[in-house]
Amino acid sequence: MDAKSRLDKFEKRRKNKRRITALVVLAGVLIVVLAGFWLFGGSSNQAANKKQQRAYQNYRIRFKQ
Repeated sequence: MDAKSRLDKFEKRRKNKRRITALVVLAGVLIVVLAGFWLFGGSSNQAANKKQQRAYQNYRIRFKQ
């Protein structure tokens, strides 16, 4: 019985280690994706807003409202 309980304990540790490793990898991927959105997502929005503001200013200059 002693050998079986030792094997069960080691098997339980292995399963826990696999789960922890999977969660760490998943968290790393999530961090990379969120960092990508933060770095590359905001710049296109700002560029679009500036472009829209310039177009509106050009419109006001041409038609002098």
